[in-house]
Amino acid sequence: MSAIRLKSPDRCRLGLVLGSGSARGWAHIGILQELEAAGIRPDIVVGSSIGALVGGAYVTGGLARLADWALAFNRLDALRTLDLRIANGGLLGGGRLMRKLLKPHHNDPIETLSPRFACVATDLGSGLEVAIEEGPLHEGVLASLAMPGLFTPVRRAERFLVDGGIVDPVPVTLARSLGAEAVIAVNLNAGMANRRQQRRRQRRSAGRPRFPLPGVKTLLRTLPADSGVRALLAHTPQSALQADIPRYLDVVFGSIHILQDYVTRSRLTADPPELLVSPALQDMALLEFHRAEEAIAAGRTAMRAALPQLAAYA
Repeated sequence: MSAIRLKSPDRCRLGLVLGSGSARGWAHIGILQELEAAGIRPDIVVGSSIGALVGGAYVTGGLARLADWALAFNRLDALRTLDLRIANGGLLGGGRLMRKLLKPHHNDPIETLSPRFACVATDLGSGLEVAIEEGPLHEGVLASLAMPGLFTPVRRAERFLVDGGIVDPVPVTLARSLGAEAVIAVNLNAGMANRRQQRRRQRRSAGRPRFPLPGVKTLLRTLPADSGVRALLAHTPQSALQADIPRYLDVVFGSIHILQDYVTRSRLTADPPELLVSPALQDMALLEFHRAEEAIAAGRTAMRAALPQLAAYA
């Protein structure tokens, strides 16, 4: 991939696309810190899901405040800030948290922000991508990161919106539609589809034993002696009882990884950015928000390695 030649802002508008990835999204903070250290400021910032949150904080001057919060992340504090709304299409309502993290600019109209900012969400009814380019910042960001089943969908213009990462994890096309002539895109989903296989290989290479299926021994002890199920289990080979069965959350988040990796590769093939940055975060799970220090460092490392492909503004 050839280097991006950045000319004056009016000749080459630089777009930065911050992709989805839940907790891995803290890497975007490191990406932006490294760009700032290099004196590079994008003209357009586009985000999807967690990328929308970090991007929104950045364009309103709140990146350092968000970084401090992420590094001091406390699960209990975060849960206290979220609203429990089981009857409203999700477990949590994130309005209060968004207002807290984007304060004092949470109500700023997106269309007035500088650099130019936009984010993407998914229309729950049609399945179509929705570009959010106006309206209150906190509302747009919340719609973009409303993970189905976790956050309550956001109602906006008679539509219910959920996580933008479902349809466009790295929205390069949206950045171009806003006028970006050169795009730096951050992909947090690279290699995530086979994450479970990688962990299995690591466990085996480390000589860690496989563990029996949870509850099998307890079940055998509690079943009646003449139980047909007990007899069946008693004669089942140990190799079958020790199968490496995925846990519930492994199934849920593993499916999300596969979906996002597939959609990301498809979208980037159709509209590739001038520069693609992929922080090494394959060992970080979607909800490990307490690992901000590692994610930020990975973002800085990845962006620093990519900087030679960027030429300074003329």
